[in-house]
Amino acid sequence: MDNFTEKEFEEIYNFIKSKLIIDKKVCNEQIVYVLGGQPGAGKSTLTSRIEEKIKNNIIAINGDDFRSYHPKYKNLVKAYGDDSVLYTQKFSNAITEKLIEDLGNEKYNLIVEGTLRTSEVPLKTSRLLHDKGYNTNLSIVCVKPEFSYLGTLERYQKMKENGFIARATPKEAHDNVVTNFAENLSKIYLEKEFDNIEVFTREGKCLYSLKDTPNINPGEIIKKEFNRELTMEEKKKLIESYKKIKEKLNENEKNFQEVTKFLRIVNKNYNCLTGNPINIEAHSSAENKWIAKKDIEKYGIKVEEGVKETIGQITYIENNKLYQKSVSFYNISDLKIAKEIEQKFVPIKEKEKIQEISKLKGQGIGD
Repeated sequence: MDNFTEKEFEEIYNFIKSKLIIDKKVCNEQIVYVLGGQPGAGKSTLTSRIEEKIKNNIIAINGDDFRSYHPKYKNLVKAYGDDSVLYTQKFSNAITEKLIEDLGNEKYNLIVEGTLRTSEVPLKTSRLLHDKGYNTNLSIVCVKPEFSYLGTLERYQKMKENGFIARATPKEAHDNVVTNFAENLSKIYLEKEFDNIEVFTREGKCLYSLKDTPNINPGEIIKKEFNRELTMEEKKKLIESYKKIKEKLNENEKNFQEVTKFLRIVNKNYNCLTGNPINIEAHSSAENKWIAKKDIEKYGIKVEEGVKETIGQITYIENNKLYQKSVSFYNISDLKIAKEIEQKFVPIKEKEKIQEISKLKGQGIGD
């Protein structure tokens, strides 16, 4: 065993198993729900819905829940912090695999939570339990990545505030699952291993059922949802939530850098008098049009009372060298725009146009 003895493992395993089977009954017709969704998608909510559906006679197996049972858990967290997950992985995997094997043999209904980081693990679980007589179901939570990563941040923050040892999900780990998610789901679908595959929104709406539409590949549904443009309402919600998270984070935390980056790219902010993009934090209104302070003064545009300027970064070339400088802007939602000013608004420039303008000596991009 890896940094724990076989005796320690057996004692902890028996304790966990005894807790899980309290008030649970074995069944003549067994069912397993294998859950899939990137970190932060809301799989725990789906678990609750399934438990309610089966009248709570089902055992949920989530490997992350077993990390804290590692015999050296506190020392690992103290030594490695957020990276302690790397040192508890083998332990939690071993507990999970043994529970699936043993509880499967004993004929309990099961929920097995996963991410679909690979297609092999869910297929292996289905084959194992099919051989034991189970009806196997793959239940997917379909959530746009911008919201699921936010979910990991909110969970981390809530755990810290409640005094628990918080486990941060690295952005790379989240994004790696997202990148391969649709493809892995397609592979699973083509194997025809599961008795049913269902795709749900975080709110519980069913988007797909293999039984109802067997000729439709669910991977395409995931791909379409992940790649679609955010609505204005979604942007507002995301911007508001990410700003709240940012206020609570330390500037030295990696999550702070990721949140800052998101708030600068989510909205395609630009100077609506020049069409040039601006590197600036998204406005809470989700409005992406900005006007430079110098133009506010030039045209006598009135600013709403109490509104402060926001600093954005513009890029320009001078003497064949690339420079950045800070420029003050106001979002148009905070301005009283006269009709003659609105008529000067232009759309955001395409990349080709930006590159062409940037070659002009001393021309600021965004200014």
